[in-house]
Amino acid sequence: MSNKSPLKVGLTQINNSFSGQNYLPYSIACLQAYVENNAPDASCYQFISPIYKRIPISDAVAHLSKVSIAGFSIYVWNEQISLEIASRLKQQNP
Repeated sequence: MSNKSPLKVGLTQINNSFSGQNYLPYSIACLQAYVENNAPDASCYQFISPIYKRIPISDAVAHLSKVSIAGFSIYVWNEQISLEIASRLKQQNP
């Protein structure tokens, strides 16, 4: 175990809702599981809860504001909102 504080990681995979149902974020879940199972020291990373539903951009930015690493799984249906979240997050943390 490392003596340093773990890097906070926030992952985003915004999916469309159908009849009030959301698909689980499979792509980012695979990335998180890979790190947790294969990193030389998985305790170096702390994953916050993922964003997988459409929420206001300001709420998404607030949720990701304290992470060291923000990752986005981008598809044609979430490209614009994901890029806007990333842009605002970058402006907030230059």
